[in-house]
Amino acid sequence: ARRLSGSARLWKQGYKPVRGRTNQYWKSYSSSSLLGGSMERTSKKPSESFLTRVIPIGTDSNQKEAYISSRGGVRLGLLFEYLDGFAGSISYIHSEDYLGAILPTQIMSQAADRSNEMNKVFKDKKLTIVTAAVDSIKLLAPIKLEHDLVCSGRVTHVGRSSMEVKVEVSSILSPEKHEKNLEAYFVLVARDKKTGKAASVPALDLETAEDKLMWEEGESRSEFRKRTKDASLYVKPPTRLESELLHKLFLQSHEAKANREYSVAAVHSTTKEKIHWTNPQNRNIHNKIYGGWLIRQGFELAFVTCGTFSHVIPSFLCMGDIHFLNPVSIGTILSLEGKVVYTEGEPGQEGRKVLVRVSAKVAEILKPGSEVTTNVFWILFDCPESRQTVEPQSYQDAMLYLEGRRK
Repeated sequence: ARRLSGSARLWKQGYKPVRGRTNQYWKSYSSSSLLGGSMERTSKKPSESFLTRVIPIGTDSNQKEAYISSRGGVRLGLLFEYLDGFAGSISYIHSEDYLGAILPTQIMSQAADRSNEMNKVFKDKKLTIVTAAVDSIKLLAPIKLEHDLVCSGRVTHVGRSSMEVKVEVSSILSPEKHEKNLEAYFVLVARDKKTGKAASVPALDLETAEDKLMWEEGESRSEFRKRTKDASLYVKPPTRLESELLHKLFLQSHEAKANREYSVAAVHSTTKEKIHWTNPQNRNIHNKIYGGWLIRQGFELAFVTCGTFSHVIPSFLCMGDIHFLNPVSIGTILSLEGKVVYTEGEPGQEGRKVLVRVSAKVAEILKPGSEVTTNVFWILFDCPESRQTVEPQSYQDAMLYLEGRRK
């Protein structure tokens, strides 16, 4: 939970609304030959993929109704779903100069409307672009329903076929003042539409000091993901210090319950599950289940898992290290399982954090043994009043506990 709970690095220049930039962007593309489709280019500037959209939850009653939660706040899961598609639009602009990739400003009233609209604007594309990972989504300040939201983003780092997209969400407090609420990094990959093989994307032409800084940070995030994969507990055993920690927890578990000032639960006892039969209304343009919808389902299950464990209403802090391992086909059974795997901080005190791991698996009804893992989500919540904690009581739970601690 340490990496997920760390302070988000902000742009060194700070957030400054750029007036008129969107209009300039649209004019420069609408007057070119790029509207017809793709044009081969070896490099592009990060500013060329810059995109901004307003979600009018403060001024549009229909949008407010769509985003309001049961407690009167904003449905963060629905916002995360939108941001995944928003990042996809930015990646298409960078890779194919495809102006039609812009998402509609408002949430469609029906899922079928969204699918039809997306199929319409993407029908002539040459590449298939999918979300490969979500490095992090961090909440920097509370999001309130009374203010419209502005989403902005651009490509900040690229590999041969991969693109990192930084997305920011800010509240429009007044025409002159925006408050930055959320920062996220999505990793998307390009595939050739016909062969399915990795397709090259334009390199980045770094034009400013900010571009170079963001590239270096993206490079660091990419290297960190590689190191984390190589050091995974599925690859290597726990370190000596981690083994000693598990033994200490084992000894503590034998203390008399009367001496404890907090409640202890086994990791496996916190499990909550949700099952979906996937339907075409939640498909993407590739006729697979939309990645943003999967993120929303994972987040909402994590929220319920944390709340029922901690006996308080959780406050979202961040989520990350999410990898899309396998596509989810229409008509399959999607099973999600949430567990509290790690707690941090003193029970009942400020700084008390709860980490939830949600695993998503998919199986075909008529193929026994076809189940495969599609995603693993890590979501961190703030629960300052909770007096609950978890302890591993099996080797499997111990590995989940250590993996959560490494986050």
